[in-house]
Amino acid sequence: MPRDLPGDDDWITARHQEVGRRFQVERLRQNLTQEDVFLAAGLDRRTLQTVESGNGNPTLGTLLKLAHVLGIDLGELVHGLTSVSRDGLPPDGDGSPS
Repeated sequence: MPRDLPGDDDWITARHQEVGRRFQVERLRQNLTQEDVFLAAGLDRRTLQTVESGNGNPTLGTLLKLAHVLGIDLGELVHGLTSVSRDGLPPDGDGSPS
């Protein structure tokens, strides 16, 4: 039987913010600027800023492009999101992808 979603959009917003944070952490870990990444991905600056801030609703294609440019698997960035709490952090509190 399928599980019901929480009754508000905060649940989704927290996950968008966590994915954006994970992208930003990885970009900074690699000492890349936003410009390095959005140009390599063929995106505009606003799109990358929107993803990293957790706003908007990026397409799967956008997320795949960004993950490819960063040399990471998109699955690593979304791993554990079903257990992200309302504050955007996973239960262990470190926020890092597994």
